[in-house]
Formats: sequence, structure tokens, C-alpha cells
Amino acid sequence: MKEYDFIVLGGMGCHYILKVDTIHRDDITCYVQNENFDELFYGGTGLNIAYNLAKLGERCVLATTIQGPTLEKYEKVLDNIGISKEGLHYIQDQSKGIGLIIEDENKNRLTLSGKFKQGERTPHPMDDALFEKSRMAILSIDNKDNILAFLDKLKKHKLPFAFSMRSDTTIFTKEVLTLAVPAAEVVFCNNFEKSIILDALGVSDITALFDYGSTKVIAVTDGKNGSDIWVKEAGGVSAYHIETSPTQGDVDCTGAGDAYVAGFMHGYCHHKTPVECAQLGSTLSSFIIEKCGCITNSPSKESLYKRLITRKDCIERNLNQ
Repeated sequence: MKEYDFIVLGGMGCHYILKVDTIHRDDITCYVQNENFDELFYGGTGLNIAYNLAKLGERCVLATTIQGPTLEKYEKVLDNIGISKEGLHYIQDQSKGIGLIIEDENKNRLTLSGKFKQGERTPHPMDDALFEKSRMAILSIDNKDNILAFLDKLKKHKLPFAFSMRSDTTIFTKEVLTLAVPAAEVVFCNNFEKSIILDALGVSDITALFDYGSTKVIAVTDGKNGSDIWVKEAGGVSAYHIETSPTQGDVDCTGAGDAYVAGFMHGYCHHKTPVECAQLGSTLSSFIIEKCGCITNSPSKESLYKRLITRKDCIERNLNQ
């Protein structure tokens, strides 16, 4: 039995969330709408995915670099949820590493990274033992060199992985996408990120990924419109549309995409069908958007499945069984 269900590559960080009426492109003043604009939230793609998975009982090790004077606070977050720190690399410096997420009333977002010269850092050490002890990997945004080093390790150890795209073309260059996307067993992106992938690979349809041989499932999210998934099967390619899950409020969509990945991969490692995986991803996202912060409202496994069975498509499926 493997020690870890998932090794997750992706950044950790802390950020402030500012809600405004409109993100103006011109020199026009906009006003902050939320009173908690000065509250610091912990997150980052790697932490968001690993935290949600750990809350559901999956054993995760996070592989990333931690820097700045808030190391102890990051460690406390990981220790409280049971995420292994075996894959972390520490840099002691005085950069605050704090970002800003600005979101308007239409859920358009502007993310300002607090990591200085992120793309120029050298890759941190990645012990082969981490990959030998893991069942599967999840690759998301991190330092470009870290991503390339991570891909080398995955290839060396023949470890299947899911790829979670982010709309950062500084990190996800054509070189990175050409190496990462076709080799992934599961691919996640939203519609805008899909266009970046298509352009980088020189294809016109996302299902062309199935022709490369490694990709089995593709999930494209579209906010309140739900998600579309494509599945490579013996008889060809099957397509499904998955509606969003009902929520108890719509406060903040920050971290919703990472939650979808975590919910989906939780189902995937337990051999759920791709449709069931997408339903789990959608349901997990519905918790995250109910409160400010990427992991503030991360649900337990019991809470997740309790809400899952209230979905219309789950009710209809049970009635038809």
C-alpha cells in the first residue's frame, strides 16, 4: 500500500480579497465593497487542492517552495489538516509573498501575485521516494522550473497524473504545455484556459488530446454554467454536461476551480465514474463559494456526500435505479 494517495505540485500563498463593483480598464476609481478586505486568507493552488483532498480523508504530500516570514503559519495550516510536509522546500527571506485578488460583482477577477520574480527561481529538490510512495500526482501552477522537474520525476516513475491548468502564460508556456498536457491522464481547465491549451498544441478541438494516448478524461469548467467532460472509451469519445450544485449563498468564487479538481480527483481515486467525479467536484465547489477564502468552508466527507445526494441529477439517477 502506498503511503500517499496524491503528491500535489502547486504553490502556497496568502492573499487579501477585495470586492469591487467593476474592474475598470481605464483610469477610473472603483470602491472596495467588502468590510473584510484587510483579512489575510491562506491558499494557493497546491494548498487548496491538497487541503480539500485531506479534508475528505485522502493522504497528500505537497511539493512546493515556501518562502518569507510566514513559514510557521503555513506549517500550522498543513499540520492541522494532516498534509505531509515531506515535499516542502524552505527559503528564508523577508519577502512577504502576499497577493491580492480583486473580484467584481460579475465574478471577473484580477490576481496580483505576491511572489517576486517567481519565474526565475531554480527548481527545489524533489526526492524520488516521494514519487515512489504516491499512487497518483496532481500538477498545477508553480515555478516553471519546478513544473519541468516534476514532469521528469513523473516520467521516470511512470506515475499517472492530473493536470490543472491556470491562465498564467508566463508559467504555462508553450514548452510546458506541450510536455504536460498530452501526458496527463486527466486534464482540467476553464474555457479561457482551454483556448490557451489549444493554441499551444496547435489543435482546434480539446478532444484532440485523446489522440496522444495518455489522456482519458477532460473536464472544462464554466462557472455558474457548470462543466463539460469528455471521456475516452472503447467505443469512442463520450461527452457529458454537469450542472452546478445548489448553494446556500454566493459570496466568493476564489478557490472554486481548485475545489472542483479536488472533488473530482477524490472520486477518481475511488473509481467513481467520470460523471460522478464531476458531480463531486461541482458539489465541493458549492461549499467553497459560500464563504470568503479558498479553504475557509472546505467540507468534511460526510457534509460533501450529504449535499451531493440533493443534486437533481443524483436524485433522478437513484429513482431510475
